[in-house]
Amino acid sequence: MFKILLIKEWKDKAPVAALGLALMAVFLAAFLAVGADRDLREFMMAAFLIGFFPFVGLMLGAGAFEPEFRDGAWAFLLSRPVRKETVWLAKLAASLSLLAAFGLVFLGLMAAAPDLGRVVAGFKFPEMLEAGLELFPLVLLSSLFFFSIAFSLSILSEKQLGLVLGSLVLGVIVQGALSFIAYRAELRGWLSNAGRLPWLDAYKLAMVLSSLAFLAASFITFRKADFSQPKKKAASLAK
Repeated sequence: MFKILLIKEWKDKAPVAALGLALMAVFLAAFLAVGADRDLREFMMAAFLIGFFPFVGLMLGAGAFEPEFRDGAWAFLLSRPVRKETVWLAKLAASLSLLAAFGLVFLGLMAAAPDLGRVVAGFKFPEMLEAGLELFPLVLLSSLFFFSIAFSLSILSEKQLGLVLGSLVLGVIVQGALSFIAYRAELRGWLSNAGRLPWLDAYKLAMVLSSLAFLAASFITFRKADFSQPKKKAASLAK
């Protein structure tokens, strides 16, 4: 049953996958078209990574339960002889596998276009930090973080635009709070002095733990909430 549900979820998310691949193709064509203009290439690459991967994470997460809202299939879904945990896990696995696939495709593009790989590997933020910060790993972590928020909220509403915008705003607020707390903790000497940027390591760990917290809230709510009462469902998730 898990395999059947997984295939169904992949089919439901085929439009998002097609859109993502099309955007990647357009970006690669534009990147190659600008030729040797390194500054423009760096700007294009940074804009694409910062915008594309979090956007895909938000879209995949927000659309996790959209088919059930759209077709009014909640009663049918939950009445099938399959455990709620299996349904939730199939949706999570399908969405995460597509998010990982986009990352692998982009790594493939980096290997196929050496210029792209060099720009990505060499792009840092020396102006923002005392030490350079590699962009690509942080973008992937951020996309996973935004995905977890959107996925957890997707059981509350069928309004995709509202879910995407709400998850984006909530994610930015939480990220800002985590980075501020981590930075203040380093200034106060609460973090280990090992490593070049202790606050950044703490921030990344906090992002991972926050992502797991959102997913855990979604799992618990999906198992126990009464889906005929939206207010109680929202209260359960918030709790």
